[in-house]
Amino acid sequence: AYMSKYMSKFDEPYERAKELNRAADVSQLAPGAKVALKTHTQTFDDRATRFLEDQWKTSMELLGYSDYDSFVAAVRKRNQKLFG
Repeated sequence: AYMSKYMSKFDEPYERAKELNRAADVSQLAPGAKVALKTHTQTFDDRATRFLEDQWKTSMELLGYSDYDSFVAAVRKRNQKLFG
């Protein structure tokens, strides 16, 4: 709700994107609806799935998270402790 109400806050100025080397495809910087308002199914092919699994193994497993659920559980436990 917040993101859809304030979509303009999620637009990135071209100059800032250029400084951060994110200006290769200028069309992505155009103001517009970048927040999905309806649910949509994401489908990954085998190559994408392997890529994501490899990335998880090289970064998140090293931190002790065997899968996404274990990461979510740790975040929720931390947030419960911090915020009640």
